[in-house]
Amino acid sequence: MIIFMRYEKIDAIFNQFHISHYRSQVEQILDLESIYHKLANPEFLTITAALKQKLRDGAAEEDIKIHAFALIREAACRVLGMRPFPVQVLGGLVLNDGCVAEMKTGEGKTLVAIMPAYLNALSGKGVFVVTVNDYLAKRDAEQMGRVFAFAGLTTGLVTSGMSTAERKAAYQCDITYGTSSEFGFDYLRDNIAADLDDQVQPRRHFAIIDEADSILIDEARTPLIISGDQTRDAGEYERADRFIKSLTPADYEKEEKEKVITLTESGIAKAEAFYHLDNLAAAENTTVVHDIEKALYANGMMDNGVDYIVQDGKVVIVDQYTGRVMPSRQFSDGLHQAIEAKEGVTINSETKTLATITIQNYFRHFDKIAGMTGTAQTVADEFRTVYHMDVVSIPTNVPVQRVDKPDQIYTTESAKLRAVTAHVKACLKKGQPVLIGTASVNASEKLSAALTRAGIPHTVLNAKHLEQEAAIIAKAGQRGAVTISTNMAGRGTDIKLGPGVREAGGLCVIGTERHESERVDNQLRGRAGRQGDPGVSQFYLSLEDNLLKIFGGPRAEKLIAKYVGYPKDKPIVGGAAERAVKAAQDLIEAKNADQRKNVLKYDDIISRQRDLIYKERQAVLESGSLAGQIDAMADDAADAIIDECVTDDYKVDTQQFIQKLKAYNIAIPQNELVQIRDLDTLKQALVAKFKALHADHVAEFGETLANNMERLVLLRQVDAAWIDHLTATSQLRQGIGLRAYGQNDPVVEYSRESGELFDAMNRRIVLETVKALANLTNY
Repeated sequence: MIIFMRYEKIDAIFNQFHISHYRSQVEQILDLESIYHKLANPEFLTITAALKQKLRDGAAEEDIKIHAFALIREAACRVLGMRPFPVQVLGGLVLNDGCVAEMKTGEGKTLVAIMPAYLNALSGKGVFVVTVNDYLAKRDAEQMGRVFAFAGLTTGLVTSGMSTAERKAAYQCDITYGTSSEFGFDYLRDNIAADLDDQVQPRRHFAIIDEADSILIDEARTPLIISGDQTRDAGEYERADRFIKSLTPADYEKEEKEKVITLTESGIAKAEAFYHLDNLAAAENTTVVHDIEKALYANGMMDNGVDYIVQDGKVVIVDQYTGRVMPSRQFSDGLHQAIEAKEGVTINSETKTLATITIQNYFRHFDKIAGMTGTAQTVADEFRTVYHMDVVSIPTNVPVQRVDKPDQIYTTESAKLRAVTAHVKACLKKGQPVLIGTASVNASEKLSAALTRAGIPHTVLNAKHLEQEAAIIAKAGQRGAVTISTNMAGRGTDIKLGPGVREAGGLCVIGTERHESERVDNQLRGRAGRQGDPGVSQFYLSLEDNLLKIFGGPRAEKLIAKYVGYPKDKPIVGGAAERAVKAAQDLIEAKNADQRKNVLKYDDIISRQRDLIYKERQAVLESGSLAGQIDAMADDAADAIIDECVTDDYKVDTQQFIQKLKAYNIAIPQNELVQIRDLDTLKQALVAKFKALHADHVAEFGETLANNMERLVLLRQVDAAWIDHLTATSQLRQGIGLRAYGQNDPVVEYSRESGELFDAMNRRIVLETVKALANLTNY
């Protein structure tokens, strides 16, 4: 009877969601439940070993998939007391096919991932399970790691602050949990490592990405960057900050929608007077202009408590999507230092890019990727275009019971906060817990003050209270609990309902502001009504919210004008306000999508160059001997040196040639040069000199030490040239958009000019390496 009911439910699922090609696989996995249920615990290790052996013997993963899913499903039941539901098995199959599984919040995506993770880890190539923050990575690795260990696989965890040895050990495990930034930064660090022993991430086989739209879409606008310090006088940042703080609003123009702020004519005049300059735009004042621009942006566009917080005397970035602090990251190009000057804290060194990659291009290095999230369909086209991943909607295990009430929109922010307070009081009367979502640290503290004045006990979860996160979340679903949170309580947060809460209506989620993306709003709603629990959600908005003020456009302006004098504590009736909010969100989503597309276009060009450099660099690290490569470089260097000294009539300027050779620690007497009649003979003589120097070094240091010294020299030259190339292409990128005014495609122009820069970089690597090796004793 149980089996019959199960299949009856499957009929409804597959008929409704048009995913019938998975039906037979799900049924086969469920059929094996009775067999695996009878196994003794030690037999799980035996079967895992047998499955691994089958793969080594030539079987395909597809051949063992059904049994692998069935085994780990039973293991989860024994270890956690949770056997994946049929819809979760379906989600696992979708992930295994390299798709995005859209599963409603609360449907147990963490458990879904263990099935494809187990299967793909059996090959020994490793699986990464990617989460949005360290807290979730640690939680999932600990909980699901017990299941994998029961079945005979190892689990690793990569988080910030770990040593190289700890990271290396984590990556050697069958399944490794971590965040996209940790995985991406380890990839970059590996590719600037000076020794094979310093590399930690040996393989990129299969990645399962939780909250895939957040990681692959939202975070894709910001590339991962590893930076090194540049020495600059901190006083210059402080000087620029003093100048900016002396300005009036008439001295600059601010466009919040485009996030642009510039000096007006009066501001430029004041800058020239402040810095004692005749012409601020003159080429020699580039550094001053840069300092002014960053200080102006720091003071005019960056907000403490929104974009960053000051913690323990340091400026710490706040991730706008997760609400979490990112202590190991800095704003680039001097902006971080400008903010430090603004806040009056210690100014750290400005950074220079050592290595960079976009999220898109990092995950393109994997053999296969899959994703899961509750909010994917609205960006399905982007998943398909950029990552070649289809989105498959998975039905819920039980119908969603949450009631999503219409938005309440007020004319003023103060009226909105009063309405939120009244709603919270009504919930508390019946013991219903409340989770209130805010868009920033500042907003959470402002709301906290309002609830305090109203005498409502509550807790606050934001970037300033990170260490209390687990304790706050554990209590958020108890009777009478009121929790104010930024996006920290959004994605991946599972709020368990306490005794009597279901009878009180379940968790009530209140949103106090719409986010730039409707997907983030839906994630907040999804904290309530999980796995068939009751719940309710409602957003309270105002015409003074940033979303409408900055992005609302003419429609919002008309709406605001229409409701001048409207009763403050009365919600606006009609759909015009809701349509204005939706239009503003659509505008931002389109703008962000264009920005991601643009970032990717340019990074795709650099990506090809980066892959070539990293491949050659890795070959240098892994090579036993560099003699052949050094000989080839000597040959290329000889050609370049001779080309520079050849006159228009194809003769060598001997004086210039002799002078140039001094930098290479080589001397060819003029009386010998005059005996050489053609360029080929001259090249052979020069190459012979380089090879003689190399032989001298081998004789002096021994073959092993000489080879290691050559490797270090070459890596230094490659790294220095690549860093300068990144700086040059970044500067090229900043001004390339202006080419459109000349009817030229900026991307085509960027591709051509960055290619020329890349060729010049390679020539520099050859010449500087040969020069350094020729002077090896003094290097």
